[in-house]
Amino acid sequence: MKAILLLCTVSAVLTCGVAAVDGDTIRISVDAIAVSIRLYGIDCPETDQAYGEEAAAFTQKLLDAGALDGRIIATDRYRRVIMIVEAGGKCINEELVAAGLAWVEPRYCTRAECETWKALESEARLEGRGLWADVDPVPPWTYRKIH
Repeated sequence: MKAILLLCTVSAVLTCGVAAVDGDTIRISVDAIAVSIRLYGIDCPETDQAYGEEAAAFTQKLLDAGALDGRIIATDRYRRVIMIVEAGGKCINEELVAAGLAWVEPRYCTRAECETWKALESEARLEGRGLWADVDPVPPWTYRKIH
């Protein structure tokens, strides 16, 4: 990822783009090459689910806020790079959870920062932020099974 971002920074010839595909997926493209990045350890509502569009817009706003950096964790079965991503010095994964626009994914979030994210999720839930304003929000992993 850093190599792609460096190419975009120093080149006046390459066409580069960074966009939120949805709340927890980012696409970075350099000319005809595109890389899909899945944000590690969180799951945002699907785009056609309540708060899905808000999550995508929130992610895009963070992407537009400044320089990107990230840590690669793995690659998933869809060939997306799983990452913890920072934009403008803010961790996008963490900011989505704190805003009430993502769940911490209990099956996959196993790193040390996940404990902080779980606490932020609890705080967002108690304060009714984002999707937690709903009485019984449907987790995206449940939503995907029924749609």
